[in-house]
Amino acid sequence: MDSARDRDREKGKRTAAVREAAVFLLLLLTSFYVNRHIHIHGLYMDDLYMWSCYGEQSYFAFAFPIGTSTRFRPVYWTLTYLEMMLVRNHPSLFVPVNIILNVGCAYFIYRFSRKLSGGLTLIPFLSALLYLFSHFSYYQIGQALGLLETMSLFLALYILFLLYDYQRDGAVRRFLLANFVYFLLVFSHERYLALFPLFPLVLFLGKRKEGRIRLLFLSILNLILILLLRGLAIGSVLPAGTGGTEVSDTFSLSQALRFSLSQVAYLFGVNAGPEYLSGIPFSEAAPWLRHLVFLSWLPLFLLLFSALLWAILGGRGRKASFLGGNFLFLSFIALCIGCSSVTIRVEMRWIYVSYAAALLYLSWIVGEGLRAQRAAGPEEEEAGGSFGGEGGQEAEEGADFSSGHDAGSEGSGLIGMLSEAEGKGRQRIFLSLLFFAYFLCLSPVERYYRSYFPKIYFWENQDRMNSLADQTIGRYGREGVFGKQVYILGNSYHMTDFYARTFFKVYDRERTAGGTRIHFLRDLSELPEGAGRENSLILEEVPEERGYRDITEQSFGGGKDA
Repeated sequence: MDSARDRDREKGKRTAAVREAAVFLLLLLTSFYVNRHIHIHGLYMDDLYMWSCYGEQSYFAFAFPIGTSTRFRPVYWTLTYLEMMLVRNHPSLFVPVNIILNVGCAYFIYRFSRKLSGGLTLIPFLSALLYLFSHFSYYQIGQALGLLETMSLFLALYILFLLYDYQRDGAVRRFLLANFVYFLLVFSHERYLALFPLFPLVLFLGKRKEGRIRLLFLSILNLILILLLRGLAIGSVLPAGTGGTEVSDTFSLSQALRFSLSQVAYLFGVNAGPEYLSGIPFSEAAPWLRHLVFLSWLPLFLLLFSALLWAILGGRGRKASFLGGNFLFLSFIALCIGCSSVTIRVEMRWIYVSYAAALLYLSWIVGEGLRAQRAAGPEEEEAGGSFGGEGGQEAEEGADFSSGHDAGSEGSGLIGMLSEAEGKGRQRIFLSLLFFAYFLCLSPVERYYRSYFPKIYFWENQDRMNSLADQTIGRYGREGVFGKQVYILGNSYHMTDFYARTFFKVYDRERTAGGTRIHFLRDLSELPEGAGRENSLILEEVPEERGYRDITEQSFGGGKDA
């Protein structure tokens, strides 16, 4: 009997492992597919400046710029330094690295969502897909500095995960770890100082009663330490604004409220920003797109209403954990929205973390409704346990509470997920279908929004830098460019001397490019004496194509393109 049970347990573990591997692989392939049009062939703006700092400074000067910067992000800069070491002189690797890191976040969302939903697979998987489909990822994938947003998003969501666990089971180690992650997060992106109120919130709405004051005191000490270190490093405890501004100089309450409302609209599929920030404003989008967004609200609100109603009618609405969970998720979303609404504009990359948290909140609401419907005992009622540990393992791995067998044994992939839902009762089928309808409505919306990435403010210049790399390094190879001088007819793109000096150094391990740099000419008559095919490359601007064209052969009498 015991041996048969052990064999079933081992089989269940193997099936679960296959399912998890299949989910991760599907997420990875999906992310590479949806981002297949995004490329970095040449570094631009902040990416190029960051690379130049990496190339010219020691690690400690790079990661700890005491007194020389308006920001202090040693954790992020340390990981950036490691990423630069990994990528070295191959900037085209930044996009694949960014994609893989974002898939890691998506898989975390999937696992967290499974925990919140009580072991479902379909809704968590679709949540992870929606996260990857989202046009909010444009910066995280399309810029080398996307690492900043990716790691900050992950750390913020990990704090949410730890505080959710503490609120439910009162494990002090979770609360202490959340404080440590908060320390890392603020020194990755100072905007997330705003998440501090979550700590007293879970202390006084959580299950654990003893030691609250002591734990609150520790959290306050952690915050004071963070502020002291910031003050010593940069002379200010307040976060700087965007675009070289100071929040204290530009803050407006009415503007902050307007920006907050626009972020809420973004969460519901409405592009509420101007073209240069959103790609295309909602008012200018195709009519079918607007209708589809409105249609997506029907399954979304029906899902929320049904799950909340079942939770309340099932008695969970009277539980402190239900009130605390709502406060935790909604406060997290509100704080993330608030801290990104106080500066001069709202960029979509700042909304990504709120969107991810909103997807997790949906999973939690679904889980609460289903747990109320099961009217389970105490062990099953708080399904989920630890993220990957033994507590709640049965629920997290998709245990079927009605029949007592592991749902993971029904297979992996979408078919297995659907069959899982069918075996879980009418409520699970109903909520799964509603979420699937929501997913079907939003998928073409995200694809449409992504098609307008080229309208976002930095995209045109990134295309130009990609073209510059393609017409030089891509066409002639490194050895065919290093040591030569590159001449460009005109400079309507307003390339600075910093770009001219630094652009080609990125491709050289020695960071010199053999002395190659860019020069700007009004016409070919300004070519210096001695310039020829053997030591020069000549390009012209092609504004309508957002790029450059190699005219070296024509310029030196070759009569045809190289």
